[in-house]
Amino acid sequence: MKRSLLDRAAWAVAGALAVALIASLAGVARGGQLDPPGPPASTLPLGEPRTPIRQPASAAGFPIVISAPGSYYLAENITGVVGKDGIEVRADSVTIDLNGFALTGVPGSGHGIWASDFVLLRALSIGHGAVQDWGADGINGDNAHDGSYDDLRLDHNAGGGIRASGNSLISHVVAAANGAHGILMNNWAGEGGIIRDSTASLNDLDGIVVLGNTLVVDNNSFSNGDSAIHAYYSGSRIDSNNVSGAGTMPAINVEGSNNVIVRNSIRGVTANVSIAAMNTVGPLENAFTPFSHPWANIVY
Repeated sequence: MKRSLLDRAAWAVAGALAVALIASLAGVARGGQLDPPGPPASTLPLGEPRTPIRQPASAAGFPIVISAPGSYYLAENITGVVGKDGIEVRADSVTIDLNGFALTGVPGSGHGIWASDFVLLRALSIGHGAVQDWGADGINGDNAHDGSYDDLRLDHNAGGGIRASGNSLISHVVAAANGAHGILMNNWAGEGGIIRDSTASLNDLDGIVVLGNTLVVDNNSFSNGDSAIHAYYSGSRIDSNNVSGAGTMPAINVEGSNNVIVRNSIRGVTANVSIAAMNTVGPLENAFTPFSHPWANIVY
């Protein structure tokens, strides 16, 4: 009898301990963090990290001067005034995002965007919008070396569409119906440049102009007043462009020596090509030739 009571007491204690253990484990389960922690708080600055450019309140606000390095963007369409440039850049390392808006001039206005000649500028980047109807050039980057110009429409400017300086890249640009050259790579002193995947049409002078040391590839240049592509000096490669001349002007006009001209598609007769001596030129082939040369320029 005494042993039976002891056994019952032992079982009671064991049961109590089991209940306590289960309750303890349940408490841990209830109190634990079942979901993983969320992402850490962002350390990035709040708000737009770029500087907006807006329409000046009066003509006295032109030109809009950028005098410090940084990233800028158009916050709205901007219309210029007579006798003034639109935007004047006076600093290195400036990026201007047109942000899908138009920078529009009026008759008698200056350049749409001008790299000031107060100092020699480096690393000007402009893209993503339209520069149109200015009284001089749409973009004049003669003084901005190492520039980048992408995704732009430059049209109906009284001067050229765009003038870029040495070591610059021009890509995905449409230069149309400008009063001078459509696209000009104004690179001196041995500097290079690239013009690619762009279109020049209906400009009063040449569609695409390069001085030297420029890769001109995969462009479309048609119906300009002078040549589709005009190369003045040496060191350029004119490759895989689709072009036509205007009237008696040659579609491809190469005045310098030591250039490479290959794989272009040229609309018109072979007389529409003028290439000086001492250049490397793929043969001119047409529908009556076998198209056997991999570097041939095709006339159609």
